Amino acid sequence: MTPEQKELLTETLKEIDASLCRMEAERDLIKNKKTDFLEEVDIPKKVLNRLIKTYHLGNLDEEVSQQNQVAELYELAVKE
Repeated sequence: MTPEQKELLTETLKEIDASLCRMEAERDLIKNKKTDFLEEVDIPKKVLNRLIKTYHLGNLDEEVSQQNQVAELYELAVKE
């Protein structure tokens, strides 16, 4: 390994390490925000997580459509 490659490797490792540290901090922030919210508001954690995901992706119409499809198929499968 040349000195330039060694330097590039060291810089790359440092940048990736810093990025991973930021990601860990963001995950901790999200976890703490969820915990604090759930202590104040009585909704199931599963519902909050799905709401967060839907909000983030901006796909409420798709979520509703999929849920309707599941309900329709369930009724078809178990109705006598």
